[in-house]
Amino acid sequence: THVGLGPLPTPTDWDLKGVELRLGEPLVLFGRSNNRMPQAAKSIATRTLQVGGEAWQANMDGCFVDVDGDEVRFEDSFVDDTAVVTVTERDGRLLFTPRAAGTTTATVVAADPSGLAVSQPLRLIVEPPPARSSFDIDFDFEGHVDERMRQLTREAADQWTSIITGDLPGVPVRGSADCADDTRVFTGVVDDLRLSVAPILGLSNYGGAAAITGVRAESGLPYRARIWMRPLAPESESNPGSNKEAEDDLRRTALHEIAHALGFSTEIWQARNLFHNPSRVLGAGADTHFSGLFAIQAFDDAGGRGFTARSKVPLANGGFSNHDVHWPFSELMDVSATGALSAITAAVFADLGYEVDTSQAEPFELSRHYQGGPALGPVPRHPPATGMFVPPERQPTHRRCEVLPEPVEVLDHRGATVRVLEPAAKPRPHRY
Repeated sequence: THVGLGPLPTPTDWDLKGVELRLGEPLVLFGRSNNRMPQAAKSIATRTLQVGGEAWQANMDGCFVDVDGDEVRFEDSFVDDTAVVTVTERDGRLLFTPRAAGTTTATVVAADPSGLAVSQPLRLIVEPPPARSSFDIDFDFEGHVDERMRQLTREAADQWTSIITGDLPGVPVRGSADCADDTRVFTGVVDDLRLSVAPILGLSNYGGAAAITGVRAESGLPYRARIWMRPLAPESESNPGSNKEAEDDLRRTALHEIAHALGFSTEIWQARNLFHNPSRVLGAGADTHFSGLFAIQAFDDAGGRGFTARSKVPLANGGFSNHDVHWPFSELMDVSATGALSAITAAVFADLGYEVDTSQAEPFELSRHYQGGPALGPVPRHPPATGMFVPPERQPTHRRCEVLPEPVEVLDHRGATVRVLEPAAKPRPHRY
């Protein structure tokens, strides 16, 4: 007989206790056959469904392969808790239908025509229906995002939902049918933003990055985005509190990247004619600025009323793509996420059409440099924004951010794709 073991489960989600052999149908102990059993090719990504939402129709072919080229079937697949999810086979695909909120495990069985089979586990999460009473941010955590990073990210999201208060129309979305695709794992109604969070694991100088991947056709506001952040280093056993500063830094980074995911983005601004004179096109020293009236008023209230060196509100103009989408003054949305979440940043979202409570912003006052008088000095020297590895002696001491250009899917209120916006700039090689 054959005993097949697929890709090992991730240790954070599963506990592999061993192999159990059970008596079953009579076996041919000695025989000759050219047939080989199917194999598990890729691990199946965890999926999230929603009570009352659509079923997930999955194409499992990509996660299994038959080396003989035989067509495999999935009729024998089953779910541990059918009160949470049920599974049926339809036209060679598996249909997972959510029933009640909870978590369960499905066993996906791939068998060839002669009955040789291999199986893989699939973790299924069913969420309650959306509340639709206030602004909400929901998450899909990719890869090995530990519990502390999840908690800090949720804390940052809670701060944003105290500032952005108005509910947006829900958007029905369908998860990718590809069983191994871990970027679009949710099937249901997004209300109001669905955010995928992944760790930065490569050698780059960035503490965080963000990309908007879906916007509403009617308002142009995001419903789906991704952020990446560098995980915390393991806490020192000799100094249990050594990660406190690093945790504060990670929480500020999450606050910063969520802002980009919500629409602190040149592409979102350009659609409303609020972004002017990109320095990545015109060069360092350009009059790069954001022209929203609410943001200008907040800039004036923070001490910038007499500022005349450039147009308001000035943006960083160092000539790199990640400068145009950050403030030049020390605030949460500067390139290193060093300062307070000010009413200036909160007002940007009011200019975009969100319902905003700027009283929930953090206290902030512009430096004397932005309160009038002399013109701005020389453009600050930043390391090249290439994302390539820089030797330690040349690395910046702060956490820097990059906003990545990725295709953006535009959906209407029924969930129909209106168009897909391709990025103006070709994305850099993926470094996370």
